Amino acid sequence: MNQDKLDSIYSNLLFAIKQNDYKGFDPYDIMESKIIARSVKNRKLLLLLTQLNRISPVNFRRILAIEKTVSPKALALIILALLNKQQNPGIIPVQEPMNWLLRNKSAELNGYSIGFAFPITLSHYASAKNHPSLIISLFVMYAFLHHYKTYQDSEVLDQVLSFYNLIQTKLPRIETAQELSYSYNFEKHNEIYNSTAKLGKFFALLYRIDSDDALLVKIEKILNYLISKQRNDGTWQYGENIAYTDGFHTAFILEAIWYMKQLVDSPKISHMFQQGVDNYKNHLFTQHDQPLYFHPDYQPKDVRSRIIKTDIRDCAMAIVLFKKIGEQEMAGKVLDWTISNMYDHEQNYFYSFQNSIFKNKIEFMRWQAWMLYALSCYSVRAE
Repeated sequence: MNQDKLDSIYSNLLFAIKQNDYKGFDPYDIMESKIIARSVKNRKLLLLLTQLNRISPVNFRRILAIEKTVSPKALALIILALLNKQQNPGIIPVQEPMNWLLRNKSAELNGYSIGFAFPITLSHYASAKNHPSLIISLFVMYAFLHHYKTYQDSEVLDQVLSFYNLIQTKLPRIETAQELSYSYNFEKHNEIYNSTAKLGKFFALLYRIDSDDALLVKIEKILNYLISKQRNDGTWQYGENIAYTDGFHTAFILEAIWYMKQLVDSPKISHMFQQGVDNYKNHLFTQHDQPLYFHPDYQPKDVRSRIIKTDIRDCAMAIVLFKKIGEQEMAGKVLDWTISNMYDHEQNYFYSFQNSIFKNKIEFMRWQAWMLYALSCYSVRAE
């Protein structure tokens, strides 16, 4: 697809984001409904409603009185996209989403953190509104670090360092002489492999502005940990007690390794990375360049593997990863498939997911931000 068309899609997404004041619906926003919040107290029923609300191709949010919200993760992705294309930043000043993130941090911990804009209940995770989320905070940190590298704003750096101190003092971890892993959340140790990898990426980005050798030690230990958790075929399961493997979390791990191995490398690290990339390319795409949500050899045992074949995050992260590791041709093939199959050319937005029966065509703000970021990475050399 030619660059003029890609620039047009990017500009249309930006325009829609501004028109909506950065607000939108989210797949997991069921508890934003006061009707549901007041009437549903049974956790199993709430989990069921959460998943139905997520996958339903019919949008019941207006009936349920669910309001559009600002997604901190979406704002972080928007900032990264704008900074990637800062030579032509478009219609949204980068400082608008930055200011929102600086003003709306969580008040629960002594250091920068941020969470979901609504309560959320999942099978392996639950959170109150704006309760500190490690993953959301990390995406914000990636945006803050890119912003600081560009503008040298001391307030932004202060928040980055306060988050680093929070990781050092509050986040559960397991550390040995050789390996280091961190918890998925602040309350208890919960071993999810891509979250430790994302922290390694954070340390690698922080090292670019603060060349502290202690960060290199952490990175090497995290890489050793990821080597120890990699299956013989190059894959990683989602977590210690969650055996499935999916596309976009695999891409998260590989992207994080790519950042880390620029600072700490060895034959075993390079082997881990290449083996992971090879399996990702060979098993998480169809012959038509369609990204897959679940790895064919490691699908969950419940109904999810039959509901979602491709999620827009699979597409976005594949484009981002392939562009960063120099696989331009593969990035272009995935982007072409995504625009042909997951983009509404009349309404100018990207769908949420598809399966063999239907496409979920609800316009979710966070999903638009993912593709905005992917388009920015494809168009320029991204951080």
